[in-house]
Amino acid sequence: MKAHLPTHGRRKYHYSSYLAEFLYRYTHKDGDIFSEFVKDVAKLYDPSNSTEEVC
Repeated sequence: MKAHLPTHGRRKYHYSSYLAEFLYRYTHKDGDIFSEFVKDVAKLYDPSNSTEEVC
């Protein structure tokens, strides 16, 4: 599943997140995973649509 499953503290309720991470890493295995993740986050959370004020 995950690149490295934790040896301690594995819980069944975390398995879905392990699978999600594996699938994301697998689909983006040919590129820089972090930059692809940031691009995907930017697609979901467009800062131009934000209603919060930045101080």
